[in-house]
Order: sequence, then C-alpha cells, then structure tokens
Amino acid sequence: MNMARLLLAVFIFWPILAEAQTNLNVNTVHMSSSSLAFSWNNISSPWDIGLSSNNFSSQIFQGTLASNSTSYTSLIPNTTYWFRAKVSAEPAGSFAINTVSTLTYAVIPQGLSFSYKAAESYDSAELRTAFTLENPPYTKYQIEYSSDAAINNILVVGVPPLTLPSLLANTTYTIRIKSVDSAERSLGFSTSITTSTLSAPLSGVYFSVFETSSTANWTPLNSPQRELSCEGYKIIVSTNADFRDSVYTWSSSDNNNSSNDITPLQRNTTHYVKLGSLNWNSEANFSLRAFTTLSAGLSGFSLLSISSGSASLSWTALPASPPSSSADGYVLEASTSSNFTSKYSSYTYSLNAVNLSFSSLDPNTTYYFRAASINQAGNKNYTAYIETVTYSMTYGENDIGVIATTKSVTLTFSNLPASPESLSGRGYRMELSTLPFTTGIILSSESYVLETNSLTIDNLKGNTSYYIRLGVYNRNLTLNYSPILNTLTLTPPAVSSAHISTKTFNSVTVTYMPGNTDGYVLEASLSEFFNSIAASSVTTLSSLSTLTVSGLSLNTSYYFRLGSLFQGATVYNYQPGAAYTLTPVVTAPAINSVFISSIALNWGSVSCSGYLAEASTDSAFLTVISSSTGNSAATYITVTGLSPNTSYYLRVGSLNQIGERNFLSVPTTSTLANFPIQTLPFTTAELSTGSIKIRWSANSNPGDTLYLVRISSYSNFTNTVFSSSTKNNFASFADLQPNTTFFQEISAYNRLGRITGPVEFSSVATLAYDPSPLGSPPAVYQSSLTFSWANGLNPPPPNTLYLAEISSTNFSDSIISSRTYNLFSTFYGLISDTSYYMRVSALNQSDIPSNYVTLGSSITYSKPPLAFVPALAFYDPKLDGFSVTWDSNGNSSDTIYEIQASTSSSFSPLASSSCANQNYYSFYSLNFNTEYFLRARSVGKKGEYSSWVILGSTFTLSKIQSQVFPENDTLISLPYSYGDIQLRIPPNAIGSATKITAEPEVSFPAPASNAGKLRATGIGVKLKAYPPTIFDKPVTVTIPYRLSDIPPGYDRRKLIVATYGEDSGLWVPLSSVSDITNNKVSGQTFHFSIFQIMELTPGENLSAAKIYPNPYKPNSAGGRMNFTNLPPGTKIKIFPASGDLIRKLKTGADGMAQWDGNNESGNKAASGVYIVHMTAPDGKTKIMKAAVER
Repeated sequence: MNMARLLLAVFIFWPILAEAQTNLNVNTVHMSSSSLAFSWNNISSPWDIGLSSNNFSSQIFQGTLASNSTSYTSLIPNTTYWFRAKVSAEPAGSFAINTVSTLTYAVIPQGLSFSYKAAESYDSAELRTAFTLENPPYTKYQIEYSSDAAINNILVVGVPPLTLPSLLANTTYTIRIKSVDSAERSLGFSTSITTSTLSAPLSGVYFSVFETSSTANWTPLNSPQRELSCEGYKIIVSTNADFRDSVYTWSSSDNNNSSNDITPLQRNTTHYVKLGSLNWNSEANFSLRAFTTLSAGLSGFSLLSISSGSASLSWTALPASPPSSSADGYVLEASTSSNFTSKYSSYTYSLNAVNLSFSSLDPNTTYYFRAASINQAGNKNYTAYIETVTYSMTYGENDIGVIATTKSVTLTFSNLPASPESLSGRGYRMELSTLPFTTGIILSSESYVLETNSLTIDNLKGNTSYYIRLGVYNRNLTLNYSPILNTLTLTPPAVSSAHISTKTFNSVTVTYMPGNTDGYVLEASLSEFFNSIAASSVTTLSSLSTLTVSGLSLNTSYYFRLGSLFQGATVYNYQPGAAYTLTPVVTAPAINSVFISSIALNWGSVSCSGYLAEASTDSAFLTVISSSTGNSAATYITVTGLSPNTSYYLRVGSLNQIGERNFLSVPTTSTLANFPIQTLPFTTAELSTGSIKIRWSANSNPGDTLYLVRISSYSNFTNTVFSSSTKNNFASFADLQPNTTFFQEISAYNRLGRITGPVEFSSVATLAYDPSPLGSPPAVYQSSLTFSWANGLNPPPPNTLYLAEISSTNFSDSIISSRTYNLFSTFYGLISDTSYYMRVSALNQSDIPSNYVTLGSSITYSKPPLAFVPALAFYDPKLDGFSVTWDSNGNSSDTIYEIQASTSSSFSPLASSSCANQNYYSFYSLNFNTEYFLRARSVGKKGEYSSWVILGSTFTLSKIQSQVFPENDTLISLPYSYGDIQLRIPPNAIGSATKITAEPEVSFPAPASNAGKLRATGIGVKLKAYPPTIFDKPVTVTIPYRLSDIPPGYDRRKLIVATYGEDSGLWVPLSSVSDITNNKVSGQTFHFSIFQIMELTPGENLSAAKIYPNPYKPNSAGGRMNFTNLPPGTKIKIFPASGDLIRKLKTGADGMAQWDGNNESGNKAASGVYIVHMTAPDGKTKIMKAAVER
C-alpha cells in the first residue's frame, strides 16, 4: 500500500521536480570600457553560460564551464551586455533567474586635434575637434573649453569631429573632452589641447589695380578688444586659382596696417589673392579675391579722319603675345565733355586692329576722344584724350542742284540755319576741277554769309567734263565736302554707270545705263591714252546695256572706254577704266596627299602668273585657308594650317598678273587626326593597386575623334594586351597586377577611318600596397631616430622600396625623407628636444607612393647647453645685475633652460634661479661689486634634465669713472636694472678737465637740516671730482627708484634731491623735479658730495620760514637762494630799498622756491639788502630780509 502511494506521488509531482531552477546569484565583478567579468555561486558544477549584446536575440559567446567565474575582453564601449548562467543539468528555463545586464564604460577620447577652424565674425568663430573614434555613435561627449578665467561646457552626441560654435575670434582656447556613457557615467576628461581661433575676417577690402602693381586696402583690425583685433596680416598672390605657385607673398605683424602695395606684377594677368588677418598662432583667416592687372597702354594714339558725323582714330597695335605685353581688345570713346561723363564707345577684339570709328556724331561740335586697351577682365587702360571739332553738316548729292551752261556751272542748295550750332556752319565753298581733286587746277567760289543758297564758277570750257564739290566751313573754318559731282558743259547725253561685269581669259563685257544716243562703242587699248586700239565692239542699238570686246590676250592689262555716238560724233566716257583678263583654269586637279594639318594638291599647268589653292569647311568658301605660288610652271601646292580630323572643301585657281583667280573645284576630304599628347604626371587618384587611368589631351582633335588605347606589361606588346576604344580623352583599365609596370600606346582615327599612330605613351606602374604600422615605439636619441613598419600585403624585403619621412611640423614643411628596401629607417642630424612626426609609404616601380601611413610622433632628447668664453658669455653689466648667454648646442628653439647664479663656485647658497625659453637671461636685484658664478642646464619637452654646464663668473659694477672736458655736454650714467643714475654736465659748467667718479652710497648721515623737515629714503649716490673744480653752471643729478624702495607713507610728489654738506653736517635740499610717472627725481647742484632722495615736508605756516644762503653770493657753491619750510603755494615778492617789485616766486608742493639773483627781465639784481614779502594760501603774511653780494 505504501509503495503504491509512493509511486503515485512520483508520477504526480515528477513534472514539477523536472522544472526545478537553481538561483546562482550571478554578479558582475568587473567592468571597464572593453571588458566584463562575472561570478556566481559554486553550486552543482558544471554550468552553461552565454553573453549577448541584444538580450539573447543572438549570442556573442556560449559554452560550458567548470569554474564559477568568467571574463570577456575586446568588448564595445558604452554597450549593454546580457550574461546568463545555469546549472548544466537544469533546463533552459533556469537562465531566466540567472541573467544580468551590464553597461561597459565609454572610452576617454584619445589623440585630440583640431581638424577645422573658421571665423565669420568677431563672435562667431568655430573650432572642430577630432579624436580617435572608439565609442558608438550614440555616445555623449562633454566638451569643456576655456579662455582666460571663463570655463564653459557643452554636451553633444555624435562622432568626431565635434564642433564648438560661437567662439570669440583671435582667442586662445583650452579644450578637453570626456565621454559620457548611457548611464551618465564617465571615466574622466581627456588631456587638454590648446589653440587660437582665427581672427575676424577683414572688411572693407578693395584693390586699386594698375599695369604692374595693385594696392590692397582693408579696414584694420586694431581694436583694444582681442576679438576685434588681430596679430597682423598676410597676403598671397598667384596667377593660378589653386595657388600652386605664388608670385607675391607678404605678411606683417603690425595690425595698424590698412594697405599693401603688390608689385611687380605682369600686365593683363588675372591674379588670385588670399588676404587675411593673422591670429595669435600666425594662422590666417583668408578671404579669396581676384583682380586683373591692366593691359599695356596704347601708343601712337592719333586722329585718322574726321567728318560731320563720324571720326576714325588710330594707334599702334599691341603684340598678340605674350599676354603681359598684349590685351584682349581695344575701345575708343568719344564725349562732348573732357571728363567723359557721357560718352560713345566702340569696341574691337582683334589685336591687329589699329583704328576704330564713330558714326552718328553731331556736326560742328567739339569732341574729346580717348582709346584704351582692354585686359582679360574687361578693364580699360586709357590714353590721354584728343580734342577736335567735327565737320559741319554737308550736302548730299540729292541736296545740290547743278546748272551747266557752255561756260559756267552753278550749284544751288538750301542755306543752313543760324542755330542750333550743330546744324549750322560758318560759310560755303564750291570747287571745280577737270581731275578728281588730286592734281590739276582747282577753281573755287565761296561765301561766309549763311543766307547764301547758290555759288557759280564762270569762264569754263565747253563740252568738258568737270568734277564738282561743295564744302561747308565749321567753327574752326575746316571744310566738309559733299560727294564729288560730275558734269559736262554743253555736251550731249552720255552713258553713265559703266562698269566691267564679266571677264574671261580673252574677252571683257561692260554694262552701262543706256541713254538717248545713236549707239555705243567699247574700245580696248594697251595704252592709257588710247594711242592704238587693240579691239573694239560697236552697236547702233541705243537701248543695249552691254557690250563685249573679244579677241583679247590672256592675263593682259587693257584700258577700256565707252563712247556715245551721235550724228557721227563720239563722246567718250572713260569708265570703266583699266582691267586685266583672266587666265585659263587648271587641268585635272586632284588630291596628292593628306596629313594632319595640311593637304597637298596637284594639277596640269596652264599659262598664268601663279596658282592659288583654297580649303574651307563650308561649300560657299566664306572662310578659307589658302596657299599660293607665283611659279606659273608649278603643278603641286600644299595648304597648311588646317585643323586635324576636319572635312574640307577644296579648289585650285590660276592667277593673272593682279592676282585675280579662275577656280576649279577638287573633291572634299578629311585631314588626319593629330597625335594625342599624354597628360602627365600620373596622380594617385588615377592609380590603384589594380587599375590605371590614362589621360591625354586631344591636341586639337575634334570631339568625334576615335582613339584606340593598348597597354601591356611587355614593352613589345607580345603578351597580355589590354585595349580600349573610346572617343573620350581617357581610358581606364582594371584587374591589373599590383606594383607592375605597364607600357602604353594609342592610335587616333579620322572621320574617314584613317589611322594616326600608334604613339607610345610613358609607362607607369600600378601602386604598391600600403605598409602597415607595427605599433612598436621608435628608438629615439638626442639627434637621431629609428622607426619600423610592416610590409602589409607587399612582398617581404628587399622586393619593395619604401619612402620613410619625418617632419617637425607635421609635414606642413621641413620634411626629411629616406628611401629604403628595409622595414625600418634611421634619421640622423636631427634637432634635439624636438617633436618629429613619422610616416611611410610604399613606392611602386614608377616611384609613385602609396597612401602615407602615419606612425605617430616622438621627441628627441635635449642636449646640455655649451658655454661661451666669458668675454662673449656676459654682457650689459649693471650695479645690480648683468646678462648672460650660451650656445643652444643644437636644441630646438622651444627648449627651456634652467639658469642659476651664486656667489659661491659650489652654488650654495643660490643668489638667483630661474628658467628661460631662449639662450640668454638677465639677472636683476643682485649686490653691486660682487662676483657671481653661473651655470645652466636644459630641460627637455619630456621633462628630462641635462647635466649642469658652468658658464663662468662675472662681477656686478662697483662704480663709474669718466673724464669730463669743460667744452663738452657730458652725460654720465651709473646703470641699475630699473634705470640709470645720471649726471648731466652742460658745456662750460666746470672750470677744467676733471675725472668724475660716481658710485652707489649705502650708508647715509642722519637727515638733519635747517631747511625744513626731511625724511630719508636711503636711495642715493656719491659723486667726486678730481681735481676739485669750480662750477660756473649747475649740473643735474637724476636718481631713479623702485616703488618698493620708497618707505610707506611717503608722498612722492614731495620727493627732492638733497646734498650733504660735509662741513656743516646738514642736508641741503636742491632745486628738484619729482617725475612720478617715470619714478625718478632730478636736482641741480653746484658741487659734488653725497646725494639722496628725501621727502621734504612743507611748513604748515610762515612761522618757521627759512632763507639760505643769506647773504646770497650768485655763482658760488651755494647755487641759488632757497626759500623753504613754507606752505605749498606761498607767494613770494622781492623788493629792493626803492620799493619797486623786481621778482615774484611761488613755492611748490615741497614748500620750497629758489631765486637765481635776477629780476623779472632776466637782468642781474644789484648787491644790497632786499625785502622778502611772503603770503601764505590762507592769506597770512610775513616779511623777512635777504642780502645779495656780488
């Protein structure tokens, strides 16, 4: 019974027991940005585990472990991972209670750099910060940036580079970044980097442009505000838009500049300009501009012709090349104002043109003309103007009536109006001649009365042909003639408008206007005077309008005349003049040969004076290219200057003696295609490890030219030939072997399928593979560096040539290169304590590099400095210091030096210690007349120290001695670091040549004085003269001080120079000036002693007033009479016994005034007793006596 129950219980509860789950208490025991570790309770080993980044939609890892912990590395930062574990014997459902999720940290940004800078205004500068991307794109970054004391933060999400907007221009910013993961955690900030934003862009930019120079102008950025200022300017000028070559570069650190002259420049050349302001880092915020210099000026500008409504002016044409001596065209301008406020313009773009004309000008008007050459940009370079007056309005043929009689000819016309002046004139003139006014006698009749409407010339011959013209005077009395008219006196009607209409090699046909005659005769003669008639043709048909004379000789000059017949008489009209007969056409013209730019034709010769062959791209031969010969026996000619692969119509003509042609056509053909020209050099964009893109110029071939390109790794093209047929100017080939040289050839086909070529192009190799970085650090020393790399996919050494390079400027310049077949390279002779950037590329068989692989940077170690000899090491000695210099020993200019000074050669104790970022240093605040020992050592950028180098020893100054001559103006200086104690001795102030000694004084007698209340400062100098001398003028003693040297509570406005009287043991104030701006006090003295800066306290009232010396002996050692111990602003009046005022004085802030013994007019006061009247600012008065002894 019990067994049955047990079996029943097992049957009922078995499914529940089968689903039993063990809680292993899974925990995360370690997390970082790339690794996680987990552990769980050590229950029922082994365990099934799994790791997933998507809650087990898929798994990164799964397996079975016998230990109760595991870890994972190389994980993605800032990513949630799920880990699960269960007892292996339990079903999969056990994972549900043993699953945990954990977020890896975000990686701290590494390798911060600035990838972009911009500044559109003073408050909208921008920086973009780049760094190595290791976090997912959804990671947040907190950017902390600071300028001066202000610290700002922004939070951004994204991938580098990250942008910092709205910064101040020309401002130094320090930036650091920290990554913030999805749980708002961070491992901290990156290292800081510092840079300066670009300065604000320039405004007010414009250029004044001339032929060979240009002036750039801008508004200077020189505000006291840093963001509204800049550190200078830079200009780069190039004739290439990509600035690959510069023709002018200028920079300045003076931000007050507002212009710069750019010279010399080429004429008629477009110049591209980068103009920008410089920031603290000397980086330019360029704006791009362009201007075109003026073309060469015109010479020989002159008036060619003038009429009533037109003018033509000429100049000397400019050459077609070079562009700097040429132009793009010319312009002629006309105006009725010399400043050309309104004007007419006429243009031509033919450089061969030497004149231009105007029509539609106003008659009888003053005009100003000027011409200009036009540069590539359409700008004009003007000549000086020419002033002239147009002719008055003249008459046309239809405006003049001609009345002929047997002995006279009368012209009738409408008289001109009196106004406006442009429609008026100053008179009329009629001229008549039997010749067309070239030679012979000219008869005339004129009138200066505007109301005149006819002019007559009498006493003419009858039955005579006359040429007539009517002229009108303008305001300059220059005539403007009408067209020349013809008339016959008392003659029957004659033919008119006769002209040659047709010519052959043996006949000429003349066409004319028939008239009322009995017929016509056409005669040909070899003589201009028709001494004999070669041939003639006669008709009695008065309506016939053409006559042909035949039987003429070919290629012969004949004179022709046409006569009117009436009643047996002939009246000749000597039109149409002279003409040549033509020559026969050539026989059997044909194409002889065709080339790229020429076609040769041949024919059977005929009797002629030469041949002309013409080629044209249009069947009407509107534009032609021709070639001619004067050899009548020639049967062959070549037309050159043709375009390649172009269809041409052709014809050949025989020439008569004046070059008239008799053409016969030749079948059309096409010139050959030109040889294409390879475009070199190859760029990396046209090459890869498995492809080549070949480019060429069409070399004047039209766009429908067909090219066949073939390449092969064999120079004889015997194996593995790749080919491409194209009408483009390039061909691409793929699936090639890396770092393999391929030979190239190209053929061109014209429109008729005829081939030109093949042409061999320069061979080129496909690129080698990029080398790979090793990750191992370089070997670095003081002046050398070795770094390595891996060959990547390239074959192992020595099969590939590598180009290794280093640079101290991150390859902006100063690049040092090394070529090697090894996988390492060593560079020697480097600058110590300098950062060098490293990179490497693989060179293919054509010496073209692969992509550069950057290998980081490293810093060379610093060297100890080198000492100079003491004579060169120490300079600028002073009482309290000196300057010292040393040799940098090849260290960079950024190397820091620690420099120490000591009064002991063991350098214990130290008198001074400091650091310098240059190879010199100045010491101050040292003891005078003391020997100091100096040593220095370098401190490298890595923080390493070199050994100490002894620089030697030197002494501070103890005193100055100087020989002084009476006739010289002498300045003796005793130098301190904060200023010089100076003694100025004017000419003729001392009586004889004297040696002056100046030395510092450190021990002063007590400040006792009868002149008032003096307080000592302990700042002074001792002056001695040998031999002793007499002073004829006062000398000036100037003593500088530091603010820290003045005792607290002293009023610097009351500072004076006092001299110590050895005999009296008292201090005497001198006439002094306290320069509180430059921290110095000057006083005048008549003898040498100890001098000290002291504070002189003025009296509170007049009760303690003092006068000294009294009596006063002018020019004595006492110098001047002193009035002391008075309130500031006390007025002093000096009277002699007569009671007349001779001098007025006023005390200064020190309550002191001085009298030199002269009256108000500068004349010496006489010896005697004087009354001194003193009035204090409070109105109280006091009277004292003073004596003068001369």
